[in-house]
Amino acid sequence: MGYTKRYVGVRRCYRKAFVHLPDDVLLLVLQYLSVKDLYKMRLVCRRFNSSIVSTPSLFIHTSFAGIWPSPNNFPIFLKATSVGNIEAVIKLGISYLYNEGVSTNYSKKISSSANEQNARNATEYFCQAENITSQTVAFIWTFIRPPWAPGIMCCKRHVFNGIRKYCEDREDASPSLLYSVGKILSLLQNADGEPDCKAKARYWLEKAALRGSSFAKFELWKMNNKLNTEPAVNLRQLRDLRECLQQNKEAQLELAMNYAAGNIGNLDQATAAAYVRQFMATSSPCRIRGIFKFQHEVTRVMRYILVDWLVEVCTMKNFSSHVLHAAVSYVDIYLLRRKGNRGQLQLLGIGCLLIASRFFERNIVTIRESSWLTDNTYSYEQVVRMIGEIMSCLRGETQVLTVPNYVRLCSELMKVERKTEDLASYIADMSLLRVGSGKFSCAVMGFSCALLAQLICFPEMVWCPSLEIYLPFDRNTIVACMYYLVEACLAQDCPIDKQNGRLKAVKERYESPNFSNVSKLKMPPKDEMKDLIIHFRLFNETADTVADETTLNTTACSIASSGYDGDEEDLGEMMDSDDDEVMAWYDDGLDGIENVASPKETPKNTPDGANTEHIERSTPSFLSPSWFQDVDQSGLTNNRSVSLSGDSSRGGHAVPRAYNSVSTPASMHRRPLMDVNNRPHSSGNSGTRKAHAQFRPIDNTPTSENMDMNY
Repeated sequence: MGYTKRYVGVRRCYRKAFVHLPDDVLLLVLQYLSVKDLYKMRLVCRRFNSSIVSTPSLFIHTSFAGIWPSPNNFPIFLKATSVGNIEAVIKLGISYLYNEGVSTNYSKKISSSANEQNARNATEYFCQAENITSQTVAFIWTFIRPPWAPGIMCCKRHVFNGIRKYCEDREDASPSLLYSVGKILSLLQNADGEPDCKAKARYWLEKAALRGSSFAKFELWKMNNKLNTEPAVNLRQLRDLRECLQQNKEAQLELAMNYAAGNIGNLDQATAAAYVRQFMATSSPCRIRGIFKFQHEVTRVMRYILVDWLVEVCTMKNFSSHVLHAAVSYVDIYLLRRKGNRGQLQLLGIGCLLIASRFFERNIVTIRESSWLTDNTYSYEQVVRMIGEIMSCLRGETQVLTVPNYVRLCSELMKVERKTEDLASYIADMSLLRVGSGKFSCAVMGFSCALLAQLICFPEMVWCPSLEIYLPFDRNTIVACMYYLVEACLAQDCPIDKQNGRLKAVKERYESPNFSNVSKLKMPPKDEMKDLIIHFRLFNETADTVADETTLNTTACSIASSGYDGDEEDLGEMMDSDDDEVMAWYDDGLDGIENVASPKETPKNTPDGANTEHIERSTPSFLSPSWFQDVDQSGLTNNRSVSLSGDSSRGGHAVPRAYNSVSTPASMHRRPLMDVNNRPHSSGNSGTRKAHAQFRPIDNTPTSENMDMNY
């Protein structure tokens, strides 16, 4: 009896403590609940009901995940939109735009008056969404951008006209709305019923730029930017570009690309390098490995099968690698914030690709085409609801910087050839299949891909000291990332899933001449690539005369500083650590060479009396002396292999010969500065496939033992 009374007393004390919480503490707890849980809490007691009903601010940040507007829950959405809930506003705007859910008429065909009413409602909610997110990039134009359906029944055309009329009537219209009108007009053709679209687009963009929109300023800069050799014109264009940097990642990337190419205007090189270093330091790891801590239906196997299918779709539609990486980043962000469903994973992938293509490409994926690409597994209405879920989860933040952006930037810094840049892009796309790549930032991944590609093409390369002023991360982080890329992306020809199926979409994508056929290149064996990285790093340290043994060992601390968050458990099973195996062969390789003497370089006189030790690097940058481009290349052929100790008989380790390279060591180190504006680029479009993009069915069976991919 005593035990029973004690148990009852504890329960009563617990209930009394929670129910009688102070009002401010109770509201802090309630604001983290979803709208479903919030309305369930109203049924607990009268106090909870009165607190929720009398506090509209609780609905500002509440989540509407998995809830789509319908006549039954329409009052809840109205209450949330009245206080500025961005998720409710976005979903209502999309539902009215596509006539999905909010209307009691479920017929595919609606009257002209009903269509105009839906357009007016969609205009109202889209304008409200841009006013709420005025400090971020404009995004509503991605839903109403052309191509438009012919005729007067096109709801997108009515919404665009409504937004333009709203901006004309209101003097305090948001700059994001003005930018959206100008952006849509810039994508229109004269055949769409809008004569002189370019002039009208410029008018609206200039109007948005006067209101302080950095995105409108950048669009105007791209319209006015032309290749010109006159210093005054280049200086003016560079100054205009600097005015577009506020909260505009694309403009920041463009300015960094100009600085990397040597177009620094009236700045000194130290200031330009400091900007590039600060820009690359803003990149942070995405921590996608944390997805599988709470995702019980979505596994790593399902994710890399989905990514392989998205690569196939991007190849079919001739999308850039940036669109592919942006779509995968949307998938990862969604899975980090929302609970994933195994049956809708492919729908999530095609919805993210649809949004990314509309934001970054002129050739888009339509909703009906998205349904067709999934072999009609999902209907038109399901795709509409999914893009509403994705955009409400992203809250309109669709502008992202991906690994291909940093590959371009780092390739510009190192002045690599087009073939080497394509190889770096191939390695970057292969890394998408691995969730372990999330432990490194996009900047580290981009630089490591470019450096590894250059090292594969030119094994004799040495570290360029002038690059260090551009890098915000240490070389231990770069080498650790290169080890990971070799082990995860280049160790096998094609990844194999648990059904022994080869995931060869990335390899087939880079077999095209548009990508220099880099996937057909014969890669060095894995052991030789490991030796190349070890030799490269040892030569780097001894060249700087740093006698510190700790810098020759990539410890767990150095990997942790790069963003690695340690081994994790997934669904009760210990993950296989990719880094344990990598560090094992790395430590073994260093044991035999840690006492190698540093190479002794013989100083040579240059035409102006300088020492050549400052220009012995893999690829010359724009920091090279002026006489460097005038060196005679005819007598600089030398086929001797580079030795780390200067004498192979004394224990030196000769660097292996170059793979897939036509440059000798001397010509590689002394080739003239490449003009990036005249760099050959293939302009052909890859042929589209006739068949559907096949998506492998996903099941939730345990991973078999013969699976070759370790995550």
